Amino acid sequence: MAPAARKTSSEHPKTNTDLSEDHELAQYVQSFTASSDRVRHLIVISAVASVLAFAAYRNSLPGSWWSTRLDEARIAVRNELWRDPAGRMEICRRQGPKAAGFHEKSCAEVQNTIDWVSQSKHGQVSLEAHLAEIEKQRVSELLLINIPFLGIHFDINDLGAFSGIGLAIICFTLCFAMARQHENLYLSLWKVRRIADREGRYNDGESTANFLYHALAMAQVFTRPPTLARWRPRGIGRIAMRVLLFLPVLIQGLIIFRNIRSIESAWRLNPRATILSMAIQVPMLIVILVCILASCFYSRAGDLRWRETFFAINPGLLSLKGSPLLEWLKISEPPHWIFALDNSGCIYLGDPPETFVKREGAWTVWRIRDDGFVRRICDPSELPDEIRRRLDLKGNEYRFQEAEENSKTTVLVRIEPNGNTTRLAGGKRSITDGQGVEAGFSSIRSAALSSQGVLYAIDGACVRRIGSDGAVTTLGGNPLGKFPRSRWPRLLGLAIDGNHVLVADYDYGCIRQIGCEDDVLGIHWRSRGSWSPVGVLVTGDMVYVLEHRRPRIGGIFLGSIAAIARIQRVPKAGGSPTVVLEITS
Repeated sequence: MAPAARKTSSEHPKTNTDLSEDHELAQYVQSFTASSDRVRHLIVISAVASVLAFAAYRNSLPGSWWSTRLDEARIAVRNELWRDPAGRMEICRRQGPKAAGFHEKSCAEVQNTIDWVSQSKHGQVSLEAHLAEIEKQRVSELLLINIPFLGIHFDINDLGAFSGIGLAIICFTLCFAMARQHENLYLSLWKVRRIADREGRYNDGESTANFLYHALAMAQVFTRPPTLARWRPRGIGRIAMRVLLFLPVLIQGLIIFRNIRSIESAWRLNPRATILSMAIQVPMLIVILVCILASCFYSRAGDLRWRETFFAINPGLLSLKGSPLLEWLKISEPPHWIFALDNSGCIYLGDPPETFVKREGAWTVWRIRDDGFVRRICDPSELPDEIRRRLDLKGNEYRFQEAEENSKTTVLVRIEPNGNTTRLAGGKRSITDGQGVEAGFSSIRSAALSSQGVLYAIDGACVRRIGSDGAVTTLGGNPLGKFPRSRWPRLLGLAIDGNHVLVADYDYGCIRQIGCEDDVLGIHWRSRGSWSPVGVLVTGDMVYVLEHRRPRIGGIFLGSIAAIARIQRVPKAGGSPTVVLEITS
């Protein structure tokens, strides 16, 4: 029976109560987004302030670029390198620096400066002017630091004190903003839970609770709440957030460490200012650390609340495996292999016949016998008819194809041995049950034909049953078993076992068993670890499961050799599985 058409907004006008609730939800989203924006802006401000403080600290070090350029100009002027540098360098190598009139301890210190002078073509006047300009900029830009936007200058020795005060104020404000955001998050997610309890539409991506939750989640940048797109976000996002939060602590600690190491020279210059500076720096570092730790606790608590609420309204996703990063970026996907049995019981594994390319090594299918002998097939014409085509006992072939060229509407046709073609089912580009052209298909991936002439096919996230009369029904619900699916549902293979249908569920890492009528009976087999099934076969009292190992970035970059696919033989009556074949990378 085809589902009823959805009523339009004109048939179902919104009441005042609906409009009031929509306005209330919009207020929740707006308020929480504003608090998230405040936190995000303060995190960026603290990171920028930390970078500016580090830049000033770095320029003051002896090994900085600024110091190197200054030393180079000083060596050139002090040793008068505009006077016959090549000849004097030769004397330096033979008789030493003093004989050449150099004031440096070794000739190597002078050689680099001579190369620079010769390339820049400096003379005495230009070198002295260059040195004077660098010395002037050192005092005005390095020893005296300008506070951005305020135009106030302070001595480099006060960098630790002023950066500590500034970063402490920013982190203190950030801590209060995180506290306010966490309270708003608690109230907003409480509203999500209340709506979910009232609606009772769990695992429904179009429910009001999911709408409000995702409207709140989409306002996040530095936080990675689980969503229907990625419900198991990687921990690297949380690590990056912690690094940004702890950046002021690291920079301020580095500045204080350097000031403690050079405290003797600062004491000789101004003892009173040294005492005052250290008395400010250390307490400010403690304030920064306390505020950052409190902010991290709020961030961690927020992550837990996001996770608890998401799986409270989508409990079915708890057991659904998340996509690895390579699959998420569409760099790697589960393989689309043929996995079939011929009439003699041999297994065929490899590229589908429709992907054949007339090029050496571009298409391969492996034929595996019961005794373990493996033979390579490089041409689809060598495949048996029962592998290349779906044939019933009368010799009729069943084929899914486009209704018209580029129409993207899938239809099922029956081709009789005499060549007559009959359109059995299909007329819509949607998962629609019905008779003949009233039925519709979305994306057929795999199909199997029973001995009674009934065709079972995987269509997107569900399993379809097509009778010999063209009646199409959906088995086990849409999606299959009412289990939530990602944007790319991955039911990758199926096989018929008497009155049951076995389906390879790659998303949940198991083989599901469905009655040939409509009910989902349970799980027949569950893969372990990073393995997931991509195909299933039934022969006699054995079930063959083709499993694929999900790729990991580390293994690709390290070039490790590991099994990427394997065939396991599982007794129907139970018992330990046996690995028949392994494919390595």
